[in-house]
Amino acid sequence: MKAKEQRLLFFGFSLLTMQLSILIPTYNYVCTKLAKDLASQCYRCTTLDDYEIIVADDGSTDSTSIAQNRSINDIPHCRYAESAENIGRSRILHKMVLQMQFPWVIIIDSDAEVNSENFIKTYLENTSGQDVVCGGIVTSEKYKRLDNTLRYKYESKACTIRALQYRKKHPYRFFSSFNILIRAQVFEKVNFDDALTQYGYEDTLFGIQLEKNNFNILHINNPLVHTGIDTNEKYLLKTEQALQNLVTLKNQLQTGSLLYQYYLRLQKLHLIPFLLLWHKVFATLERKIILSQHPNLFLFNLYKLGYFAKKTKEATLAM
Repeated sequence: MKAKEQRLLFFGFSLLTMQLSILIPTYNYVCTKLAKDLASQCYRCTTLDDYEIIVADDGSTDSTSIAQNRSINDIPHCRYAESAENIGRSRILHKMVLQMQFPWVIIIDSDAEVNSENFIKTYLENTSGQDVVCGGIVTSEKYKRLDNTLRYKYESKACTIRALQYRKKHPYRFFSSFNILIRAQVFEKVNFDDALTQYGYEDTLFGIQLEKNNFNILHINNPLVHTGIDTNEKYLLKTEQALQNLVTLKNQLQTGSLLYQYYLRLQKLHLIPFLLLWHKVFATLERKIILSQHPNLFLFNLYKLGYFAKKTKEATLAM
């Protein structure tokens, strides 16, 4: 019998009630500390019967991060699964969900940092009657650099919609799977779309499906710190990839994308040709400002709207 079980059976009955899977998709990112911190908390949690931590590598190209992440296999209850092909976050999560074995699941991005000694315990205390529990996300100034000012500025502005009060008022809006606890049975009706092979809107689509299927979402104050603040160039590239997803999925994402709603308003006003002209003339200048050390978020949003209009027109002409 495990020492942990012996402690819990001291009074002649077992208090073990929970089994938990933790899924961490990763790509070119070292997450050994994250896995160790979570494993340590799981071991100390007296209400946890059994647990597993699965870190799935989505075809990383950085040999250093792969080599370091392989040590995750040496942590009890942890497994590092490698993939030779990069299939995208949505598809890798879809596959991980099919591999998990326990009734409760925590999904965490690999560029997260645990900043509470009671992170796991807090989640487990909030499972009663819930389908999904969202812990939240925070951004720390210590991860701000000269080359990542765009995403840092964007994330700092997003603190309003990430605040607990706002999330409680709008439980499905701006849904993020960066840090969530979810009942495994939910995946019998809803899973991450394995048709998405690149970054963008997979969380929005998942949140819409949760709402359509009447799964409840409880928002609590149990955040993780986002450490992987992309460089300006990388974040702009990921944004463009996301907008290409939006072009494909716009009919499904209409209620979940503010940008698409703005696009539809401009369309009703017959202003899309002017938007396309603006983007054609000023896109290069917008990109230069966006990628500088002092990016302008208004221009960033205007660039996204113009880029989406351009890709939408191209997709229409290609049909």
